Amino acid sequence: MCQPAAETARAKAVAAMLSSSVALSPADVAALAGVQTSEVCPYYDFSAQHPLPLATRFWVALFFLPTCLYLVLLFAGLFVYLGYVYALTLLPQGVWRRTLLHVSTTAVSRLCLHCMGWRLEYEGEENLQAARRSGVPFLCVANHTTAFDTVGLSAAIGPFAPIAFSGVKNYPAIGRIATEWGALFVDRRVRGAGFTKVLGEHARRQTAPELQGRDSLVPTLLFPEATTTSGRALARFKKGAFVPGLPVAPIVLKYRCPYINPSWVAPHNFWLHFVRLFSAWKLKTVTTTCLPLYYPTDEEVADPELYSRNVQRYMADALGCPTCEDWGIEESRALYTTLDARYASKA
Repeated sequence: MCQPAAETARAKAVAAMLSSSVALSPADVAALAGVQTSEVCPYYDFSAQHPLPLATRFWVALFFLPTCLYLVLLFAGLFVYLGYVYALTLLPQGVWRRTLLHVSTTAVSRLCLHCMGWRLEYEGEENLQAARRSGVPFLCVANHTTAFDTVGLSAAIGPFAPIAFSGVKNYPAIGRIATEWGALFVDRRVRGAGFTKVLGEHARRQTAPELQGRDSLVPTLLFPEATTTSGRALARFKKGAFVPGLPVAPIVLKYRCPYINPSWVAPHNFWLHFVRLFSAWKLKTVTTTCLPLYYPTDEEVADPELYSRNVQRYMADALGCPTCEDWGIEESRALYTTLDARYASKA
């Protein structure tokens, strides 16, 4: 089929799907994103979403008041933590300040998980400690599945230095916490080689060999998928984290929930998603696993694309899921743009 004819056929298929109320298949989603692939899209939840059973609705209503109390406890804990972070700024930079930040962040993050009904399993702690004590500058990379991955990470490994846009630094509460965690604030206009150079320098500072108290080091952490996925496959990694050629400490998050996929992917329905997650109270588990430090070969240092693919496979093996080569952040944007039009047409 010639190119114009193929584009016309795709346009007709997309128009039909936009006007249809039928659930989409993997082939439909690929067509909406304009991707020719046999891989299942990691940005769409194909599991059936049934209405909440009557017994579950009653259970949710019965425990509505205790839930509100848990939420009050959650926000109280965050408020106390914020005050604690501001108090830490009175101390000089050094081992004690990092240690106090590490202990408080871990405790508050675990409180948050408990208030949201999640049970934490932390595996491979010795691998991250070995990376911290190695004296080698490194980066942490993790898969990205839910809106609360940062809580699952900080509850296990403590604070980590995220990547944030420069404007976040001026936010009243989040900006102060991000600054204390050692966030790398970047200008939106800084891209490509400029960004990777700044990233490499920041990562080296955060895990420099001369730093004392290495058990409480705050490493730089990135999500190389650049957006959330369904957790059933690892999307194609962006290569930015691998351009500096530093060793990486992979961390994998795996969620277990009785009858719902907790990932934040299409089709989006925030309130129904929240109620479903809450109704699985105390039956949910998040497993945070730190893998051994991955040292790149000379070939991987020279070819960041190869380096990113090999780390992607390394993490996928630990998760027990496939990798995607045809689905990345660019395809996810194309898909969500089209799906937004689909939802708007039904409003």
